[in-house]
Amino acid sequence: MTPKEDILVSIITVCYNSSKTVEDTIASVLSQTYPKWEHIIIDGGSSDNTIAIFKKHENAYNGRLRIYQGPDKGIYDAMNKGIEKAKGIIIGIINSDDWYAPDALEKVVGAYQNQHNEEAIITGGLNRVRDGIIIYNQMHSEITLQGLKKGMPLQHPAVFVTKKVYERIGTFDLTFPHIADYDFIWRCYEDGNISFFFVDSVVSFMREGGASDCLSWKHIKSRAVERYRLRKKYLSKREAFCSSAFFFVKEYCFQITKKLIGTENIRKVYNLKHHAKA
Repeated sequence: MTPKEDILVSIITVCYNSSKTVEDTIASVLSQTYPKWEHIIIDGGSSDNTIAIFKKHENAYNGRLRIYQGPDKGIYDAMNKGIEKAKGIIIGIINSDDWYAPDALEKVVGAYQNQHNEEAIITGGLNRVRDGIIIYNQMHSEITLQGLKKGMPLQHPAVFVTKKVYERIGTFDLTFPHIADYDFIWRCYEDGNISFFFVDSVVSFMREGGASDCLSWKHIKSRAVERYRLRKKYLSKREAFCSSAFFFVKEYCFQITKKLIGTENIRKVYNLKHHAKA
């Protein structure tokens, strides 16, 4: 196993016109208690001052910042480009409206050092934030087939994957434009040779309002269809259809409810969703 002081962590941030939120992401990376990391920026051609904000902090990065600009085929294509460029043993992907806890990398590297499989996925807890208020905490301690049947079992901004996993299993499948991370985790679980490790603390924060947080009949239908295509690779067509149809109904009701109530009450909605996850 590589000595702790030699473990480089690659942090990938995909961005596009992210000037309103990216300062939080940058600050969280620069404040990490673990010092051996690189920050890879994959920008889809921002027309605002997103890149200028990164460059404003370039001296603070002390040579650990790499910026790449150019068109992409969507968020997962951009993530794949970042993975290809990553030099680290461990890779984390944090979006430009999310941020890490200060000791996130310290906890993840420590968990990696305590096991003996170089093909590993390490994940911790995630806090969902709306209007500056933490509305829901999501912690995980295991990954099971039953959990995968219900939905994406891990929170992507809190997931760290070793480079060796991507090299053997592959990166994100672009035929799943909404749930390629779900597909990737299921592939890793199905493989049977990849270890999953869980950090018992919050490692990341996710701001509400991302691509999947949308009240659109067509958008939710598209996500449900993708779930069906994914699930039928591993489940019976009947089970795949029923679980995906239930997801559509539940998610549509969930998004409507969120539009109608205040931030404080959304905490209760998330708790209800947690108990009926699909």
